[in-house]
Amino acid sequence: MRERGPTRRGREADGEPWPINKGHHRFVALAIWLPDKTLAKTCADFSDLEIGPDGCLYLLSDKSSTIARLDELPAGGGTAGLLDAWRLGDLDGKPEGLAFSARGRAIVGLDTRKAHRNLVLLEPAIAQLRGRGQKEAETKQSNGEAQGGSKPTDLPVQAQTK
Repeated sequence: MRERGPTRRGREADGEPWPINKGHHRFVALAIWLPDKTLAKTCADFSDLEIGPDGCLYLLSDKSSTIARLDELPAGGGTAGLLDAWRLGDLDGKPEGLAFSARGRAIVGLDTRKAHRNLVLLEPAIAQLRGRGQKEAETKQSNGEAQGGSKPTDLPVQAQTK
């Protein structure tokens, strides 16, 4: 059985609040994954993690200015593998946060001097659900290329909002 954890706003999948007792809490690592060589070479650091609408785990590297799609993590820990990577290109700030639109387009939060024009919507969609224009054959092909050590794809900035 696959562990799921809370879904939205600290609630279980059935909508019930995730119970947290008041008081002091001590968090313990239950599993640890180390990046494989390709992931470590592609992403110099791990600044943010996000689960995309396609159910895959994505990470943002601010030092490498890259978004990476990770292979499924083995239960109990082990190695984190790279499936795909996208270079962010020239942004007007340091990429610090990652989220996705419902249609799979990455939204990157920028660390800027002022809180103005620091959310960037990227194109094309990279975390699409199957059946929304993403073909399984294309996914398998890009997965194989990324694992083989190809360079990350450039991801142009399309729009910025306040």
